[in-house]
Amino acid sequence: MKLLSGTVVLSLIGIPLPLHIAIGVWVFFGAIAALIVAGPWIGAAPLRMDSAGVSLPGGLFRARRFIAWSDIEAVVAWQIKDGSHWVGVVATQEYRERNNLSGKRTDFVNNLIGLPVAGTVAQWEGPSAELKELAAALVSTAPGVPFVDPTHREPDAAA
Repeated sequence: MKLLSGTVVLSLIGIPLPLHIAIGVWVFFGAIAALIVAGPWIGAAPLRMDSAGVSLPGGLFRARRFIAWSDIEAVVAWQIKDGSHWVGVVATQEYRERNNLSGKRTDFVNNLIGLPVAGTVAQWEGPSAELKELAAALVSTAPGVPFVDPTHREPDAAA
């Protein structure tokens, strides 16, 4: 930055701006850079299951999503081509309609694994071996809800 008779020249673009506008530009883009850098630490919290239901992580600009067991048909875990694992919830049709999770805009995600999971998925950050522990926890927490692995195309008894 170089001061020129009451204006500031932004060094990257070379446009003379009044000082207050230049400070605003630096603050705005600095805040964006800070959010990008801090995103992994302030972003998603892990998936949580308890006696009330499942809480899926939110994101930087999204709140956590809670789904009660009465709205859950199955818990799903699958692996994609890059080796990462994903966990999701197959919610009832009523829940999907109530939360705008059905329709053409969600068909792409739903067609990836053949189950309606759009808007109710989270990337599994733990080791893949812990998915068996997740399945066992599901059996003890919600015995009537199946744990499904669509990549193997068969329900996992988890018992």
